[in-house]
Amino acid sequence: MVRLLYDYLGGSGLILAAYFAWSARFYGSLRARQFSLVAAVGSIALAIDEVFSLHERLGSTLYDRGWREPAGINHFDDVVVIAIGVAALMIAGFFASEVLRDRRFAGFFGAGVCVFALAVGWDSTVDQTGTFTWWAEETLELGGVVLMVTAFRYRTAQLRAVARQHPGATMAMGVDLAGGRVESRRAIDQPSGPGAN
Repeated sequence: MVRLLYDYLGGSGLILAAYFAWSARFYGSLRARQFSLVAAVGSIALAIDEVFSLHERLGSTLYDRGWREPAGINHFDDVVVIAIGVAALMIAGFFASEVLRDRRFAGFFGAGVCVFALAVGWDSTVDQTGTFTWWAEETLELGGVVLMVTAFRYRTAQLRAVARQHPGATMAMGVDLAGGRVESRRAIDQPSGPGAN
């Protein structure tokens, strides 16, 4: 019952992060909008996996077909999670300019990635027989979700603030937006969302 609660809390948090990312899809430069869409889709996919334990089912299926985890890894589903994490990092690296454009967003996002990585490392290598091990992993995962929700909520609020300051055009989020300064490199695009001329 407690595990189910953690799963649904984590899934709900990821859906909330997806909502904030999706809400920013009409703001910023073309690159910023692309990042918003990819982040929203990725968060939804992770939420579905969290609620329905898809990586565990996939890991069990592959294990039954003869695949085996490397030495030092507890279960084959951990290998699946690590692969998903590597893919997510590659995507984040592809959008590095957007991730690093605002220092506060980068801080929340980076902290979330680190906490998720710690949870995966803990789950895949630490002895799973103890109750504390399970609590630690689930709590770390939930902490990572909270950081991601905070990151994308902040990013969306900043992009909307810039859009309000510059009606009729959108602008890439400046590195120093939190301090009230917008960077000089503008990405003036015609709005692509509802109400565009």
